[in-house]
Amino acid sequence: MNPRLSRKKELAKRTLVYGLMVTSVLVLLTVLMMAVLGYQWDLKTRSVEQTGLVQFNSFPNSAVVSIDGRALSSRTPTKSTVAPGKIQFAMQLPGYESWQKTVDVKPGVITWLNYARLVPTKKNITTAYSVPTAEQIVSSPDRRYMALWRFDSGVPVFGLIDFRNSQRPSAVDYTPVVEQMSGLDLNNPAQSHQMTSTTWSKDSRFMTVKHVYQFDNEAPKSEWLWIDRESPESMVNLTNLLGMDLNDVQPLDNRKVMVLAGQDMREASISDGSISRPLVSGASSFGVYDDDRLTYIAKDGDYTVAGLWLRGKEPTVIARSLTSDNQAINIATGRYFNKDTIAVSIDRQVTYYRGDIPTNKESLASLLKTGKSFTFNHAVESLQFSDNGRFLVAEDGKSLMSFDIERVEVSQNIVKYSPSPVSWLDGYHITQVDGSGLRIMQEFDGLNTAQLMPSSADYDSLLTNDGKYLYSWLSSDGVLELRRMSMTI
Repeated sequence: MNPRLSRKKELAKRTLVYGLMVTSVLVLLTVLMMAVLGYQWDLKTRSVEQTGLVQFNSFPNSAVVSIDGRALSSRTPTKSTVAPGKIQFAMQLPGYESWQKTVDVKPGVITWLNYARLVPTKKNITTAYSVPTAEQIVSSPDRRYMALWRFDSGVPVFGLIDFRNSQRPSAVDYTPVVEQMSGLDLNNPAQSHQMTSTTWSKDSRFMTVKHVYQFDNEAPKSEWLWIDRESPESMVNLTNLLGMDLNDVQPLDNRKVMVLAGQDMREASISDGSISRPLVSGASSFGVYDDDRLTYIAKDGDYTVAGLWLRGKEPTVIARSLTSDNQAINIATGRYFNKDTIAVSIDRQVTYYRGDIPTNKESLASLLKTGKSFTFNHAVESLQFSDNGRFLVAEDGKSLMSFDIERVEVSQNIVKYSPSPVSWLDGYHITQVDGSGLRIMQEFDGLNTAQLMPSSADYDSLLTNDGKYLYSWLSSDGVLELRRMSMTI
């Protein structure tokens, strides 16, 4: 046998084997990579297609998940790859109303259905607290407190309800003294008192409230009060402290307030009563984003402008409209996934921008390039973001629309039952009182509406941080009751 020929055959065999091995590894890596990217073989179309990953969760968890009627073997929290397209999802748990939603699953994209809040079919409602009546009740941003004003023999009394023990809230009262509130002098008492415009600071510690009072045969007067939740007895009369008439006051987190005096927006210190120069002139309204950033609406020549104020910077105009056009203009800010969102509405058009809050002309130009617009069915009366910053809501007195920043989807024609802006129970659910007097809960897109409990539309409700209880107010037999509904069984 020829040794040279044998060596050639052996070399050819090794080359073939090594080639097959390399090819097999490459094919396997390709298959694994495609699987990681969500590609799979579709038996119906006999083709490879990219799937989407859907993450599920519910409160309470352990719910059965169905995809187009097919139940998964695992319960919430769970996940599954799903073929792209409009898919019907459902979650069910014994003793709870079922949850369902049709979602357009996109290939190669994670769809989060981790916000399903299941409602007990049998409502367990009890009374937790009661007062004869109340003037105003406002929940704190962190959903741990409610501030309320009631009257005792005609004298205003401040109340604070603490929900940190979600099942057994506690309440304390404080009656202001003459030095803190006008019209309390027993020798010359005001004939009426009204408490309005209660606003919490972002950290849920401080509050401001407008007090309107009237003496016999005199026109009503108003003043603003500042309250520290941790020491209500240190209440400060801001109107007296600053010595000026105030149109609006909103608290900051640092024992300071932003005020609108005439048409000037200024910052004032609670500690020493000092007040800044005008930060924005011609202003008609403003909103606090954080201690160093605010939004405002102001007049600038022939225009009405919507802008931003940043500490240490000059005001920045985001949008403008001719005042003579008489078009409503609004501005709101939020933050989602480490990006700021600025939304502006002019009449029916809503435009939003995503990026960093601009600090100079270059960064403003860069931000404005990100603008995307959509149209509401009516002239927008108010704009707001959800607690988690993901959803933008535009409203008028009869309906609202929401915009999902993550999925870039608009939900139109969500019915409103009150002209006031809707409230958020958490980052995904809005609440309002329907025409039958029942408090309802809806998801951000108006779907999965659940009737919860009889409630008064005049006062805030509160979903505790652990999600176990919903608290809402109802007038019953001449008493205002704080009612507690168990959200679990």
